[in-house]
Amino acid sequence: MYKVFIVDDDYTVRTDLKDMIDKNKKYVCIGEAENGEVALDRIRETKPDIILLDIEMPVMDGLTSLPHILEGSVCCKVIVLSCHDDYDNVRLAMKHGAAEYLLKQRMDEDNLFKTLNQVASLIDNDRISENELLKRRRDDTINLPAVMNTLVIDMIRGHITDVDLIGMKIGAIQSKFPMDKLVVSCLIVDESERHSTWKDEPFVFAIENVLGEIIDNTKGTIYGKSDKKTFYMISGFRASDSYLYINNFIYGLVDEVSSAIQRYLKLTVTVGVSPVFATVSQVSEAARQASLATEYSFFSGKGSIIHYTETEKHTEKWSADRRKVQIKSIILNVTKEDDQVESAINSLASEFRSELLDIQTLKDFHAELMFAFNQKIEELSLTRYIEHFDRAWPNMELTAYIRWLSKLITRIREVYLEGKQSKFSRDDITRALAYLDSHYMNITSLNDVAKHINLNKSYFSQIFKREIKENFTVYLTKLRIDKAKALLSDSDTKVYEVSSLVGIENYRYFSKVFKELTGLTPIEYRKRSQLG
Repeated sequence: MYKVFIVDDDYTVRTDLKDMIDKNKKYVCIGEAENGEVALDRIRETKPDIILLDIEMPVMDGLTSLPHILEGSVCCKVIVLSCHDDYDNVRLAMKHGAAEYLLKQRMDEDNLFKTLNQVASLIDNDRISENELLKRRRDDTINLPAVMNTLVIDMIRGHITDVDLIGMKIGAIQSKFPMDKLVVSCLIVDESERHSTWKDEPFVFAIENVLGEIIDNTKGTIYGKSDKKTFYMISGFRASDSYLYINNFIYGLVDEVSSAIQRYLKLTVTVGVSPVFATVSQVSEAARQASLATEYSFFSGKGSIIHYTETEKHTEKWSADRRKVQIKSIILNVTKEDDQVESAINSLASEFRSELLDIQTLKDFHAELMFAFNQKIEELSLTRYIEHFDRAWPNMELTAYIRWLSKLITRIREVYLEGKQSKFSRDDITRALAYLDSHYMNITSLNDVAKHINLNKSYFSQIFKREIKENFTVYLTKLRIDKAKALLSDSDTKVYEVSSLVGIENYRYFSKVFKELTGLTPIEYRKRSQLG
């Protein structure tokens, strides 16, 4: 069971949240507060697993209280609550450690528990990691790769910064590891069809084998994994080592690792490299910069080696108004059959290539574009056919992103036009059926009806069969036989005259078709209907 604490100045919101949480045995509400200041002491006392934190509150708001809440709470996760127009504050909260967010206007049971479950999974992962760490530290027989992995992850997460302690731990792994200068490299295995078919454990084991073969023979470097496709290397150097030497060493090492993974596993690796740092206390920041560098593979392509300093030139930011203009040019034309959308997408790709945009601008643009697409889907009533698009950054390179965006737009357009065409088709068929019902006796061919409703006969034949599930001739014949049955039952008209009245001049043919469709001859049908 996960303990939940609610911080919101609105009593109604707190009450609604408690009522919803009480319906799920997986969660229990252990407390509440009306502002951040009151919440801090209560949170320290109750030690919740999940905190639902409103952004806008009096006395102390959510953004101010967030860092104090997270301070020292490794497994505690925060979900911020926001209003529709609060996107900038949400982004700021996520940047400062919030795990997820919920929009108040969409806060029903489904959305609440979906978000709570996502955050609960994060807590489970943290608990597993901590339990494994404690177990490994208690186990004197643990192998060195596991000790090294734990140390590296502790260092890049900032859990351990003491120079003497790190030196002692590294000494147990490598006899020589200078720490006067340090560089962190982040290796991310790129997504691929081959990667997606691998199970997690064999996949990670294969990558670790390649890293081990190379790095275990390279003094001054340790490595570890933060998840199944993200690995970090920490390389140490002497004070006397020049920046040229360090640069050549790092690029030679990551190139050797990348080439080996490509050669043995047929996978590409994107690598981010941090600047040189002087103290181990800066390893966490170096890891952040190395990880951020990998995101700029959007411009350089997957499989690149990107130094953090290369990202510093990407300083161009798009204002909210600029993003709105770009999004509007795409959304306004998404349902049109001409090439205006393609033109807008190509223009967007050109601007992405020519302008040195920072990665956060791209993420903001993507999130807002997906939000606009989702609104358009709802506006066009297409939610039955197209699920809402995820606003999370898809982490693709530029060419793949533009291709993906084009496919997404094509999908919306096809569904919309198919529905629109179907509506028009149904209107045309309704008119055609009405005309058939009153003129069936005089119609000689499909072309007679097509002319009446002003359609090309080939197109009319196509939509008639699609909507009615029968071709035109079969439908007309059945209609005439139905009309004949009515005449045979309700009048004394001679049988051969009935044939002529419904538009079938050949009586022999009429009798044959009538029996095929009813199982009786016209005369037998009349007798049975009169007896009935």
